[in-house]
Parts: sequence; structure tokens; C-alpha cells
Amino acid sequence: QSALDYAASEGATGKNCHVIIPGRAKITSSLIVTAHNGFRLSGVGGPAASSITQTSNSANGITIQMPSGDGTGYCEHLVIENLEINGPGAATSNGTGIYTHDDRHNDDHYNGGGLLLSNLKIGNNNKGFHTGLYLKRWDATRVIDCRIVYHYRNVYCDTFTNTVTFAGGGNAQAESILWDFGKASKVTVINMDNGNSPQFARV
Repeated sequence: QSALDYAASEGATGKNCHVIIPGRAKITSSLIVTAHNGFRLSGVGGPAASSITQTSNSANGITIQMPSGDGTGYCEHLVIENLEINGPGAATSNGTGIYTHDDRHNDDHYNGGGLLLSNLKIGNNNKGFHTGLYLKRWDATRVIDCRIVYHYRNVYCDTFTNTVTFAGGGNAQAESILWDFGKASKVTVINMDNGNSPQFARV
């Protein structure tokens, strides 16, 4: 977290920051990513080699928050890539694998756009979260080559997620709600492997 805090302070001055997570780590509280333009969080060697595992039932894996801390502001470009993000298990977790922080109650406000999630594995057998990915008020998001599996609810999209693209990944297991969309969301799904299981969606 100290490296992410340093990146947040440098990002506030307009610098592009790149934080690298090598190897495997267990965490007990959420990693906080402050949404400055040009920030990148990467694993080394892909999900098979770099992972974080959340051991607390009440915490997220990664929380993306706005610089102000109150949900205001805007971020145009942020990348998280090449990581495995595991939880304590979907049956017990109240957390989310990747959570876009939202404290705004005014529906005319975007938090951000241009979020890229690439080559991620969010969840594993007996290592899921309540929700794999929670995406709200982040438009123009691309989720590329990501597997989001073994959660009670794999993906949730709402308010201002109108140009979100999921491509070339996986979103499947036989149980649970795989997709959960608010009425104000629109997504494009391309070449997503459903693992020979149905894609249950709730709107």
C-alpha cells in the first residue's frame, strides 16, 4: 500500500506512475488505488505468477477511489493488468474483487472513463468474493482477456457504464448471478467464454 500511496502523491502533480506487484501476497485490507490519469498497476509474469489474496471477509481486493476521497473528480486513463485477485470465498465474503468507489448521489456525475482491466483473473475455486467486479460511473471501460469467476455475483454495472466492453475473457460457473446490470447501463460482450454454462443476467 505504501507504493500506491506514493504513486497517489506523485500522480497529484501530474506524473504518470507505474506500480509493480511481483510474486504473491496476502492482504487483510483493501489495496487503495487513487485514480490519477496515467496510473498503471501491473503484475509480473501474468496471473500465474503475480497475485494478491484478500483474507478478510469484509474487505475488497482493490478499491479504485477518486483523488478527493468523496467520489468527486474525473480520471481519463487508468490500467490494472497481469494479476490474479483472490478472495476469502464467495460464501463468506462481503467484499468485491475490484471496486470502483462511488460516494456520489447525484446521477449527473461521472467518476471516470478510460479504465482498462487487462489479463486479470479475479477469483478462483473457493477464492471468490461476493462480487467480482463492481463498475459504476466509469464509462469507456475495457475489460480485456479477464476471467471473473467463482463469485456470488461476478459482474455488476450501473449508472454511466454505457460504453463498457468485455472481450476475450471468461465469466462462468454453474451457479450464482453472473451478470447484474442496473437499468442505466449498457455493455458490449465479445468472445466471452461461458465454460459451457448458461450466462445468467439480472437487470
